[in-house]
Amino acid sequence: MTEFKTLNDVYNNWMNSGIFSDLQHFDVPWKDKNISNDLDIAYHGNHSGDKIVSVIIDKLLDNDGTLSADSRNRIASALFAIYGENWKRLWNTTIQEYNLLDNTDAYITETTNTEQNTNSSNNGTDTGTVTHAITGNDTTTNTGTVTTGGSSTETSTDNNSVYGFNSTSASNADTQSKNGKTDVNQTETRNTEDKLTHNTTDTETRDLSTGNTGTEKVTGSVTHETHRHGNIGVTTNQQMLEEERKLWNWYFYNYVFTDIDKFLTISIY
Repeated sequence: MTEFKTLNDVYNNWMNSGIFSDLQHFDVPWKDKNISNDLDIAYHGNHSGDKIVSVIIDKLLDNDGTLSADSRNRIASALFAIYGENWKRLWNTTIQEYNLLDNTDAYITETTNTEQNTNSSNNGTDTGTVTHAITGNDTTTNTGTVTTGGSSTETSTDNNSVYGFNSTSASNADTQSKNGKTDVNQTETRNTEDKLTHNTTDTETRDLSTGNTGTEKVTGSVTHETHRHGNIGVTTNQQMLEEERKLWNWYFYNYVFTDIDKFLTISIY
């Protein structure tokens, strides 16, 4: 007689490490919440722990009737490959924020492209005469007095001799002495003027013409966003509230438990 194994038999440490602890190694949508141990207790302890394991699980059992760490990781990988994308999409529907009495909520974006062409012409002329003139006088004046002065003294003696008739010897007649002094005092006054006259003119004539003709093109866009929301009248507020209650009666984790059951257990027990 074949012995049937239950899920908790093969996950013999399910209270501390069950199938959700193995799924935590993958990118499951509830990963950031760190609730894998709580989910293990809810799934193994209250939902599916006493169910008989499926054929694939039975084939992966070790000789002691449990699953090795490698087999458990392969089972979790297969579950995520099959159901992971579906779980993510369902998870996103549970975290949407909305007004429960609005049955329409739409954002409408309209973009209008604009284009503007501008023709421009710019012409101008710069003419005229610019004159630079330098005039003036440079004068240098020299004034002053030059004085020349001094004195000189002259002393001399003259002896006069007389010769007798038919005589070769002279006899002194008289003696004259000279003693004189000359004083010089000359004054010269100078008053000169050097004068330089500047009278220079530089003339510059301008005759410049400028012109600019072209086309300027400006493009852009204007975006309008409209938020349309509210109750458009096809459903009453009471009906909306009833649908809200039904939505929350659908439990995300019960949906996940059912998917895991399809892989780990048989449908009857």
